[in-house]
Amino acid sequence: MKIFNLKSFIVWSFLFVFVVAGSENLFASSNEADLETEFLGRQRPFVYNPYRYRVRVTNNGTVRADDVTISIDMPITDTSPNQFIMGTVTDLDSRCQIISNKIECNIGRIKPGKRKAIRFNFEFPVSSKSLAMTATATTSTNESNLTDNSATKSPQFKYVQNVVSGGNYLISFCGGTNLTAFFECTLFPSSIQSLAATLNSNGTVSYTNYPNLTGSWYQPSSKKLVFDTYDGSNQLNVFEGYAVNANCFEGITTYPNSTNGFVAPTRICIQ
Repeated sequence: MKIFNLKSFIVWSFLFVFVVAGSENLFASSNEADLETEFLGRQRPFVYNPYRYRVRVTNNGTVRADDVTISIDMPITDTSPNQFIMGTVTDLDSRCQIISNKIECNIGRIKPGKRKAIRFNFEFPVSSKSLAMTATATTSTNESNLTDNSATKSPQFKYVQNVVSGGNYLISFCGGTNLTAFFECTLFPSSIQSLAATLNSNGTVSYTNYPNLTGSWYQPSSKKLVFDTYDGSNQLNVFEGYAVNANCFEGITTYPNSTNGFVAPTRICIQ
């Protein structure tokens, strides 16, 4: 019979504990789901054009993921007292609904190595702030890794060309603090005001019903319009906007003398 000395006993005991402990961790991780979320769709969309977006969830675990849900945080308006989704959702997947400005979806079970996806169309407006969407997948099944359950889509917007040579324009706007898009004005139609102006071919601006006001305009590019308004030598405001089609620009009018952050989301369209 082979006799083990004390040193051998200690070594073998250590190896036994290490293997058993390692096996427990291995077995624990091998009996869990692992959801991975991907946000697919146009990264550089034209504003005011609907594009298809998809959220795909893959189960990289070794057991079935039950009761899988997808929650999508949508870009939100800065209106008050109520907020809304900043943009237009259409053709929403039948497994989804909009709840409290989020898209909430129930997609059921996902077997190991399989994936499911939901889809919707979204139309982004012109905005002076970043508009991002974040999708998060959850399951009632234990997961080994939660770091890849969420994915974000942060588009960089494209604008059409609209070269201005002058003409009569209608300027529509609403006012408030922290607003970032004329889209927010359209949610409250009664808040929209308008005035007529002429963008003269020499780069000046004339206001039809306000002969005391003057201004100037220019285009930094074929997709952008800038103009300002003066009352005598006093600068009242500055508009910077982007082309949304061949007739209109949208952007924000700021007021240099404002002390409370007042702005006017604005749309200017040729008549």
